[in-house]
Amino acid sequence: MILLFMFLVQHDGRIHLLIWLPWARTGDAVYHKVLSGYYIELTNALSVPFTALVYGDKLWDVPVPPEQFLTSVKLNREPQCQYQLRHLQDGARISAVLPPNIEGHWISTGCEVRPGPEFLTRSYTFYPSRLFKALQFYYTDPHCHHPSYSLVIKGKLRLRQASWITRGATEAEYHLQKVGIVFYSQEAMSDIRAQMNRTCSGFLSTGRSWAPGRVYELLSAKAGRDCTAAITFSMHELSLVRLEKQYNGQQGGGLVEKLFLGDIHTDRSERAHYRPNGYQQALQSA
Repeated sequence: MILLFMFLVQHDGRIHLLIWLPWARTGDAVYHKVLSGYYIELTNALSVPFTALVYGDKLWDVPVPPEQFLTSVKLNREPQCQYQLRHLQDGARISAVLPPNIEGHWISTGCEVRPGPEFLTRSYTFYPSRLFKALQFYYTDPHCHHPSYSLVIKGKLRLRQASWITRGATEAEYHLQKVGIVFYSQEAMSDIRAQMNRTCSGFLSTGRSWAPGRVYELLSAKAGRDCTAAITFSMHELSLVRLEKQYNGQQGGGLVEKLFLGDIHTDRSERAHYRPNGYQQALQSA
């Protein structure tokens, strides 16, 4: 018989499962495992008798504040024109990885601009199980300082063969399971609600007030509901993938990894049908 004690504790917006192993010895090995979207860590720290933590990574976890997202990690940022010029000059030190291994966390290197205009930052996580979770933060200004709303996207991605059209790219298939939206102001909620109710009647009632941190479901594959067309949403960018590795001699000689996903059509009404043959601004490994 194994003696252990289990506790549920809420901390930092998460529910933690704490397991106390009174028989564990100091210096026991650390064991990590990722299982079904949860991160499990077993350890026996010198001053901490509770030896297991389970961190939830659920789809509907409220996204981190956008400004914290942009400043939480050191980024390798440079203007797009400068990057393209350096890409031509340093082509010998830049290589496309085929097939690409994109597992991990990838984030924007700055405020991105899409036709519309739309101002956004992206944070994508790809898991070994082929599942992915994507966060897209939309802003009202070109500096990405004033958040409007964010999209929380969950699905499954399968990499296929090398592209016959775009050199160095890999074609992929994706399936969306859920898409949710979080509003950061009453004004943002009112604007989106007006668009939604034209195509998805009753999605948000006019008398409903803004609730900070609340996630509204736009798409559910299980329920057969899809209201994403109202905001011309598409994730076809996932159908074209390029992973680049570059030896950066100017920044300590480190290896830089960048993930390029498919480009977005300039006409919003065409996005649902467009298949990319170019790329957006690169995401950087976090």
